[in-house]
Amino acid sequence: MFTIVPPDQTSTPPAPPAGSDVSTATRGLGEFLEALAAGRSAPSAGAMLAVTVAGAASLTAMGARLSPVADPDGAVAAAADRLRVRALSLADEDRVAYGQVIATRRSSTDPQAVRARDAAWAEATRVPVELSECAAEVSDLAGGLLHDGNPNLAGDVGAAIDLAAGAAHGAARLARINVVEGGLGAADGPGVAFLDRVDQATGTADAVARRVERT
Repeated sequence: MFTIVPPDQTSTPPAPPAGSDVSTATRGLGEFLEALAAGRSAPSAGAMLAVTVAGAASLTAMGARLSPVADPDGAVAAAADRLRVRALSLADEDRVAYGQVIATRRSSTDPQAVRARDAAWAEATRVPVELSECAAEVSDLAGGLLHDGNPNLAGDVGAAIDLAAGAAHGAARLARINVVEGGLGAADGPGVAFLDRVDQATGTADAVARRVERT
């Protein structure tokens, strides 16, 4: 679980080396941000976007638990909790997938190596696609709290929606880049379906965000 490291401790832990097996979910927030700023290949944008989605999910869960009228059976809060956990797991999947891309990038041109390279790019693209969809789900959950939720938490719920929308677009950007870089855009390749999914996810998040603007 993420913990906020006190200010006087934020510079103490060394940044984990690239390829570290330390789970994003178990790092302190200060340690994670140090590692992000360290200039290594991982963690990078995918992990930061995943943490953003997890934060949006946490705000949504908080808003639901303090809005008994909008979430009488706790279903919204429970769904937001699941999305928080899923988002953090995607941060680690992103690190592993990107490592495979790096490992296969300069491999030979024999058919087996090409298949391994294509599979690595497909996996590295799947992760931000799923993260974009996760963000859209968070946004949709938070959007359900806009009118029936606790009015004192309108800012928190609105922030969750804005964070989720931004993360959905950021993850979609990574997916689109990977489709191009990995050569996945052929008509019979996985890229077309990936792009359709991120377009749908960002569309959902944007629709909810527009509702916030009108409230």
